[in-house]
Amino acid sequence: MFILINEVAGYLKVNINDAQSEEMDEESLEIERIYIKKNAYISSSW
Repeated sequence: MFILINEVAGYLKVNINDAQSEEMDEESLEIERIYIKKNAYISSSW
């Protein structure tokens, strides 16, 4: 969860154990998606 000035700015959808798309060890997790609210997104010119 991302917090921006006491508001939730986004969150992650994660998979653990058998839900992961690749076999990993017991302590691993997989980030499936990253959700960020439009008003919390800051673009940059990196």
